[in-house]
Amino acid sequence: MKKLNPLKIFRIILSVVFFVPILIVFLDLADLVPHDMKLVFTNIQFIPAFLNFVQNPLVDFAIFFLLILITLIFGRIYCSSICPLGVLQDIVYYFVLKINKRKRFLYEDPKNIFRYSLLIISVVVFVAGNILLFNLLDPYSLFGKMSANLLRPVAMIINNGAASVLTSFDIYMLYPVDIFFHLPVFLFSLAMLVFIVWLVTKKGRLYCNMICPVGTFLGLISRYSIFKIRIVEDDCTSCKVCEKKCRAMCIDSKGQLIDYSRCVDCFDCISACSSKAIIFTAKNPLEKNAPIKTESVHIKLDMSRDNSSIKKLNNKKLENPKESSTIDNSKRDFVKTVIASFTLPSLILRATETPKVYKNSTIAEDKNYLVTPPGAGSIEHFNDYCTACNLCVTACPTKVLQPTFIEYGIFNLFQPKMDYHKGFCNFECKICSDICPTDAIRKINSLDEKKLVQIGKAHFIRENCVVITQGTDCGACNEHCPTKAVKMIPEDKLLVPKVEEDLCIGCGACEHACPTKPYKAIYVDGNPIHLTAKKPIVEKQKVIDTTEDFPF
Repeated sequence: MKKLNPLKIFRIILSVVFFVPILIVFLDLADLVPHDMKLVFTNIQFIPAFLNFVQNPLVDFAIFFLLILITLIFGRIYCSSICPLGVLQDIVYYFVLKINKRKRFLYEDPKNIFRYSLLIISVVVFVAGNILLFNLLDPYSLFGKMSANLLRPVAMIINNGAASVLTSFDIYMLYPVDIFFHLPVFLFSLAMLVFIVWLVTKKGRLYCNMICPVGTFLGLISRYSIFKIRIVEDDCTSCKVCEKKCRAMCIDSKGQLIDYSRCVDCFDCISACSSKAIIFTAKNPLEKNAPIKTESVHIKLDMSRDNSSIKKLNNKKLENPKESSTIDNSKRDFVKTVIASFTLPSLILRATETPKVYKNSTIAEDKNYLVTPPGAGSIEHFNDYCTACNLCVTACPTKVLQPTFIEYGIFNLFQPKMDYHKGFCNFECKICSDICPTDAIRKINSLDEKKLVQIGKAHFIRENCVVITQGTDCGACNEHCPTKAVKMIPEDKLLVPKVEEDLCIGCGACEHACPTKPYKAIYVDGNPIHLTAKKPIVEKQKVIDTTEDFPF
């Protein structure tokens, strides 16, 4: 049985360390993963780190330059082990080899004109103020869409089935969750998954080396990395085994050359070389990418000289430091948020369930702007930095955050909005602000601050209200308004809603609770620039002395 090279073992371990937590982040149905841990594994991704750096270059430069430094030292370690889409391709390739054990690759000339042109266009479009290509091509964002829209629904179905079975035995470890399905994002995610699987099957890591802007950029840097996979000229037998194993198709065994701009440091070539002619070594990064001779001076990470067909190599890699993040809330606040997230939706759903049958409403809602989540600041800022990774969508406890298609425009595909027909913005929650990796939703320091962020304003349509059309009491909007911006005003022995816009924060609890269909009698129109609502005046309750003196 073939032994794995120590370098390849290290790469596999590193891949598992990053891939599994990121996958769990998107599949976390009960918000069990701490938000700070989510940030560690999402902010380390290249495009989120780059976008954070662009917005706050003096504050958020550490992770961005760390990734570049790692590439300068060790090559494209990010592409091989940190990028979840890269690891996903390796998993697909593993199963491809299980099906076709004779799967082989051959060296191909790099598609430099295409890949560098695509990189330049992506950068130019971003500088021009549009994030569309990052949205569609960023490997982290793509993996997020696939996880949120393909794997997560499957996990929900399994969870609901298991919860049903356990409940029948009076075991309440799991609870059923609502499954939301957004067709455009689902179809796009499925199409990209099929496309990437096909590319891996036919051309290995071609997506990383031709389409992905992150891979192309890091490939430019890796040409000058210190540690590289190199061919020892005197030991090479030109057997082409390394070339056939190279999933990046960057090894020219005939010319004994390696295209370091495409090498993703998978170390398959080292494990496959029976003559031990391929090593991972340091050399003057300014020298050309040429084969080296055995007598040349280099650092050779050789652990043994046994008769095995695989050269055992090991090197100490720079460990990725975790981004330090401040904890805004105590454990008590976190528990309160989670409990409120689970209880309030059920209360609202229960309140909206009514045995009465109302006439269909006739006046359409006049919504001029989409509602962006608290912390976005404005629609413009949100559109400029959201890569539609769908992390906030999966984390939202009330499911009010839903992906869009072209609602923001053709250049802002799949970016989420607040959909009050699906849910409402929990007054005691700021999870989306805590976990956004690109700072498209800026971090809100406290719940008190969040409770005054006005993301939109509620508007009342008198002609749709059941109080007017049916002559019956309702008051659902008033009951669920957390700021009491919706007042009930007496009118003809009934109570009619009235909105105080200064108090309204646009949370959508009123719209979600409103029973009228298909149009709501009260709805929220988004603020293109978020405002600060007036703090509601809370009347102090009089303390009544209930103590009495005994008469005897």
